[in-house]
Amino acid sequence: MTAPYINDQSNMSSKEEPQDVKEQITTPFIDREEVRKGEIRVNQALSILKSTNFTWSRSPVEVLQDKLQISGLDWTVFEEDPILFCTLKQRLYGKVRGNLR
Repeated sequence: MTAPYINDQSNMSSKEEPQDVKEQITTPFIDREEVRKGEIRVNQALSILKSTNFTWSRSPVEVLQDKLQISGLDWTVFEEDPILFCTLKQRLYGKVRGNLR
């Protein structure tokens, strides 16, 4: 008596499976232009960060803000990209550690 019940359950799950798979395959629309603009912003900010020489005559934050502003960027670029933020943190930490020695 249990066999028909098991068969009914297996038939139901096999009928429902294609719909679930269809929903998983569907991907959201990706705006390639926005992605490209974001990559350009990150690359600009990274090159600014690498080229900035922090001399401590001015606050490093002010120096970096000025350079970002010249390129049309702001601090949000560091908030939006965690890897870029970590790079900023490591660069500033290296400069602070070097001056404490």
